[in-house]
Amino acid sequence: MPGATFVGFDDYTDHT
Repeated sequence: MPGATFVGFDDYTDHT
């Protein structure tokens, strides 16, 4: 999920 914001992550981009 590129560009998605998860709990504990501020700028989670291009990571699964």
